Amino acid sequence: MDDFEFLRVAPRCGGQPEAFEELCCQLAHRTLPAKAAYTRLWGAGGDGGVECFADLPDGNRVGWQAKYVFDIDSLITQTTTSLTTALRIHGTLARYIVCFPFDLTGPTGRRGRSGQEKFDGWRKKYEDKAAVGGRHLTIEAWPASQLRSLLLDFDKAGGIRAFFFNEIVLSKDWFSAHLDSARATAGPRYTPELNVETDLGKWFAAFGRTAAWSHALEEKVRLCRKVHDHLASAVSRTSSDAMSPAWPDDSREYARSLVDQMVKVLDQCSGLSTTDDPQAHLYCIAQLDDLLQGLASIESRLANDLEAQHGEGRADSPGFRQFMAECMVSFPAANLDDVRDVITACRNLHNWLQSPAGSLAFKRAFVLTGAAGSGKTHGVCDTAFQRFANGPLSCVSFGHAFRGEPDPWTRMLESLGLPLTLGMDGLLDALNAAAEASGSSLIIFVDAINETRPLRYWRDRFATVVQAVHRRPFLRFCITCRTSFLPYCLPEGHGLPVIEHTGFAGVERVACKAFFQHYNLKPPITPTLQPELSNPLYLKLVCGTLRAQGLDRLPSGWFGLAPTIRAFLDEKERQFAEEYETSVGANIVGGSLRAIARAIADSGDASLARSRAQQLVSQERPQASALPVVEWLVRADLLIEDVPGTDHPLGEESIVRPAFERLGDFLIAGELLSRVRPENIEQAGQPGGVLHSLLKDSEAVGQNGGVVSALSVLLPEQKPGVELPNLVVDESVRVAALGITVGSFPWRDPTTFSSASGSLIREALGMRDLPYDAMDAVLSVSWQPSAIDAFWLDDLLQRKPLSRRDAWWCGFLHKRYESHGPVRRLIDAAFELPLDEVQADIAERWATMLLWFTAAADRRVKGWATRAVVALLVARPEIIPAVLVRLLECDDDEVRERTLLSCYGALIVSRNVTVVNAITSRLHETFRRNPAAFDNALIRDHIRCITELARELEVLPAGCDPELTMQAIGSEWPLGLPSDEEVKRWEELPKLVLSCLDDDFFTYSMYCLGPWEHAVQKRDMGKWILRRVADGFHYEGSGCERYDSYMLGNYGGGRGKKTWAERIGKKYQWVAMYQLASRLHDRVQRKRNRWDPEPQRTPLILLEERKLDPTLPSDMVVRERDAIAWWIVSSADLRSGEPFPDAEWVMRQDDIPSLERLLAVQERGGQRWQLLVSYPSWGRSDEDKGWNHPYRQVWVHVESYLIPKKEIAIAYDCLRRRNFFGQWMPQGATWLYGFAGEYPWATPFNTEPEEWHGRGGHGYDLPVSYMPSCSQLAVEWEYDASLPGNFHMIVPARAFFAPRDLWWNGRGGYRLIDGRTVFRDPSVTENGPAALIADSDDLLKRLDKLGFSLMWTLLGEKRILSGPHDKPTPRRTFSQIARLEDDGSVEIGERVFFEDYNQDTGPLSAEARRKGRKKGRSN
Repeated sequence: MDDFEFLRVAPRCGGQPEAFEELCCQLAHRTLPAKAAYTRLWGAGGDGGVECFADLPDGNRVGWQAKYVFDIDSLITQTTTSLTTALRIHGTLARYIVCFPFDLTGPTGRRGRSGQEKFDGWRKKYEDKAAVGGRHLTIEAWPASQLRSLLLDFDKAGGIRAFFFNEIVLSKDWFSAHLDSARATAGPRYTPELNVETDLGKWFAAFGRTAAWSHALEEKVRLCRKVHDHLASAVSRTSSDAMSPAWPDDSREYARSLVDQMVKVLDQCSGLSTTDDPQAHLYCIAQLDDLLQGLASIESRLANDLEAQHGEGRADSPGFRQFMAECMVSFPAANLDDVRDVITACRNLHNWLQSPAGSLAFKRAFVLTGAAGSGKTHGVCDTAFQRFANGPLSCVSFGHAFRGEPDPWTRMLESLGLPLTLGMDGLLDALNAAAEASGSSLIIFVDAINETRPLRYWRDRFATVVQAVHRRPFLRFCITCRTSFLPYCLPEGHGLPVIEHTGFAGVERVACKAFFQHYNLKPPITPTLQPELSNPLYLKLVCGTLRAQGLDRLPSGWFGLAPTIRAFLDEKERQFAEEYETSVGANIVGGSLRAIARAIADSGDASLARSRAQQLVSQERPQASALPVVEWLVRADLLIEDVPGTDHPLGEESIVRPAFERLGDFLIAGELLSRVRPENIEQAGQPGGVLHSLLKDSEAVGQNGGVVSALSVLLPEQKPGVELPNLVVDESVRVAALGITVGSFPWRDPTTFSSASGSLIREALGMRDLPYDAMDAVLSVSWQPSAIDAFWLDDLLQRKPLSRRDAWWCGFLHKRYESHGPVRRLIDAAFELPLDEVQADIAERWATMLLWFTAAADRRVKGWATRAVVALLVARPEIIPAVLVRLLECDDDEVRERTLLSCYGALIVSRNVTVVNAITSRLHETFRRNPAAFDNALIRDHIRCITELARELEVLPAGCDPELTMQAIGSEWPLGLPSDEEVKRWEELPKLVLSCLDDDFFTYSMYCLGPWEHAVQKRDMGKWILRRVADGFHYEGSGCERYDSYMLGNYGGGRGKKTWAERIGKKYQWVAMYQLASRLHDRVQRKRNRWDPEPQRTPLILLEERKLDPTLPSDMVVRERDAIAWWIVSSADLRSGEPFPDAEWVMRQDDIPSLERLLAVQERGGQRWQLLVSYPSWGRSDEDKGWNHPYRQVWVHVESYLIPKKEIAIAYDCLRRRNFFGQWMPQGATWLYGFAGEYPWATPFNTEPEEWHGRGGHGYDLPVSYMPSCSQLAVEWEYDASLPGNFHMIVPARAFFAPRDLWWNGRGGYRLIDGRTVFRDPSVTENGPAALIADSDDLLKRLDKLGFSLMWTLLGEKRILSGPHDKPTPRRTFSQIARLEDDGSVEIGERVFFEDYNQDTGPLSAEARRKGRKKGRSN
């Protein structure tokens, strides 16, 4: 396009003037030297007198102004205004270039000045004017001739001209039409109405450098800056105060250098939003690495200093920190925490920059892989449409369009509908110009290159394509490929990032729910473990078929892909027969598809000419020869019709191909198997056999992976007991086929599994690269009854010795939990499904697998698997006996202990008396038969607790003694201790000797063995545990050392490590300690501390070694005292937006919570709730303002008491106008180690008197009994990784349980045995302050029945926190009382304020009460 006129410039960017401006800017950009910094401005009055400018290495700035006018006078008038603005705003402007779309006229001899003379005069005037002002300015003209020359120089291929002078090519309408065409080509693989959020969106946001990516970068940098400010303040602190320690002098300078370094690093990271330079990206990562190393050194130094000052173990001791904060109002670990906060924030930024969500912003091209049907096409198309809606542009081509010899650019031009004359450079230049004009990069997508034929097409051309894209700064290139095809489609060492999209993996349940809801269907009520449920194709196929058949839920027989595809095709068959009045039995749809699939398979291509497809249909189904079968198959989304990929597409017919790769694979596989007689199936893979071409060598297996996978699914249906690898003789081919076959197990109908399937699994588990994938496959089908279900796997696992099994199993559980594999999904599904609808046979298998997960050393797996199995057993308690019997046979005490614990928790919550009776009887029978098999203190305790539950529920079997397990069982004695030589040898084992004999385990964890230390020295106990682990459990040489070394290397072994990250050796130490406690209990008299009260019941052997409360719900929340909660209806007014001085605000009395409103009955869930106890607060520090910025806070403690009815008047009078500070009023007990569901009937709550666990009531004699209406359970299970955090749960006082009609509801409260919940702490599962609320109607009846009245006390404080420590902190306290009348009304007492904590504390004296009554009578 050499002939072009600026008068005919295409109206890009909003119109011709805007298009001309953009063209001038793009030409200006191309004239700059390499080190110039270019900036494009977008005007409408805000461009500062230039369209774009560049800062040159010498410090000068050059600016360009474009005017789309065609006469000199208009040009000068408009440019004068712009130049004046430019000189004012751009102080370093030294060169000003004016671009205009006409050429200046020269002297003509006629009257008046020529255009050239006028421009030269104007230029000289303003250059001289600038010189007078002391600045050097050069003004240049770029008229039409100059612009034309530049354009021809920089656009030799004509692409830029095609964009700017062809109104049709690459216009907004063109891109819209192109994307519509791409949507049609994608067919059913793209459903814009169905979007499930995955990481793919974040990856493409980074790749396109969108605002979302920039915001994510800014947010991570902002968080780093915030914690930096805290650390900078801490480092500068030279003296200590009550709140914060001084920074150690010996590390101050180094810490200050890190603080300064961090500022520079964060500035560099922040600058990444304005550059896509890969080197800048890598430099920031390297700088963050250096910074993190320095911070780690400071962290270690501070931790050592803290422990040297306060004692070993204090740095990370929650108890020490809580004691110092609450009792000493001191935070000695503040410096250490500030450093750790910085490390966390910087590490998050560092990891994000290395992840695809951060790093793709600095890549010009990448490869997206994924399994068939994983949603690659949907992701590409949806990204292109979303980008277009927001401004950025995209082009989408499809792999099947590239074939044969022509270069990719010819094929791409064909697929985009652009003139072939543009060629490679013209196309890319045009796209680059369009991208630059849009202000964002343009992504060129080529989807599904595995559909290109021949497969080597891209291998031979890929490098050229990538290099061509790299030369255009505004272009990005993304290709997608089925994962298994990658080695055949791309050259080795291509150098691009390869990122795998796993479909809905990790969000299967969310995706499944979204799809089923979109089709108005009920989601499945089984675990989403099959890979097809992470596959968008499968979900769409299933949902569409169910909907068409009028079903509302997935039938139970639809497990596996083959039944689903058959149902899908059957429905399409019905639709076709109905539309054309044919017989369903004619099988026209299925027969036609198979004929087309057969021809495609024979041709080795990915598609078929449309006429050939119709011809095959007529041959296959002559009765349909007159019907438009191919046309209908296209309309029904079974085939995709597309343009031909030839050099001369004009006049040629279209092509067709299967709509889904997986569907095509199954059709081809079915067709191939139909050619094999059942009796010849074993020879089908041999030379001359139908399947030999697919199985002749490992490369053929890989290249035809989709069809091979489908064959492995369909073959056992046709020939039960035969697996595809068994058709192969060559070992390397068998290995390749075995991997695909095992990986396809989750796609199969479970009825097709046989003992041959189990043999394949065993074989795969013994191979180098297949074990984890093989176990994934088994777990994915384990919950369904089959020949390789959970019972089969249970047998497989039990056959392996403990340590040999754990060496592999613990590593697998850890890795697959972190990668959200079947391990994680089996666990999570228990919290997402309506478990009471799960069939019992499925529930039993599911529970079996979950309990095997509790063998994990990773406490996240152990804890969440325990909660999951409890939830399942609560819903289906009838499976408990079978599960218990099966798992008690296991040789792993951790699994046995968690099995008993889970059954106990589930039976408490479900209160199933039939099962309680049955398993109590079974456990006692088993224990009596072989008591030595239960030589573990926790296991013995759990059996005792189950027996006590039976007694509490009045279903204790005859002859069963609750304290049977407390009797001696004849365990090993005396203890066999290791020799010094053995201890020395075992020092080579990862941390084992240190932990058993010297570290925290020895010092703190073994404290529970203290009652027996008078007979056995603690070090001997540690030695016995060491020998039990190394020798008794065969840890030494088992392979467990590798896992433990990995955990120590990755997570550390000190107190700062994650609590969940335990070694297998540590797991065995716990078990050995429990076994030792069992022996000590039997052989040594337990010694009580002299201050302990006389026990009311025989204590459990190891109550304090409980690690998890199985009766708590799985959806506990991290509570916030100042969160808005429905049960706290009154709040404090902090008046933070008003100009009140803090001291004046503290003195105000009208802005604190109203006790009357706090005690008002609230309706929720069809019940009326009365607040009994709560501890809300209002006001928190503004994190952005720094930790020491003062802020306002109000807190209140609402307590309530049970008072004998006859004494309520005295009780009420005693507390009028009293200050409740100082804990002089009684407070309820705080219980440790007891389970919520055991309260108050079980042994942990009845071993010592309740008063021994109580608090408060100090210093004053009270005239009547004030019984606290609540107690607290300390939910502080240090080793329960499923807990969101430690908290105290408020439970009703024991007196409320006297009628024996209350029971734990499993949700944070207590219900009537035959009905509704009447007491609860809503903060267990809802965010808000801890509280005890009661059903108002039940409360009144219960109080009357028990002979009690109820009264409340309120204690509160207004105060200013933080701020300067050299000034007194303003604060003021207040108190109030109220009482509940028999009719449910509440009498509210007077609110009183106090200036001092000790003012008016204690009850009102009898004399004061008499005076008060006398004064009242006289008034």
